[in-house]
Amino acid sequence: MLNIAEGAGKISAADKRRYYLSARGSATESAALLDVLALVKLATESDHRTGNELLIRIVSMLASWLEALRNADIGHGHGHGTDGHGYGHGRARARAR
Repeated sequence: MLNIAEGAGKISAADKRRYYLSARGSATESAALLDVLALVKLATESDHRTGNELLIRIVSMLASWLEALRNADIGHGHGHGTDGHGYGHGRARARAR
């Protein structure tokens, strides 16, 4: 959650993207931890289900924000490809100009 808050406070799309990608990774780690808690009976089935539903919503929200950042980047003529994680490949070209 802290990465979401920090990303929201960033100005550049690249900085926002970096924090939102980290937040997405943290959410998937949290889902794995929920699974472990349920497995060792430290989370009820209801808590496990509710937690997973919330995490799915969070990951979906982050995916939407990352897509919007990608589209905004392309719309401003900066769409020089991505590596599949939202990071552009045009950094070396931009520095060479």
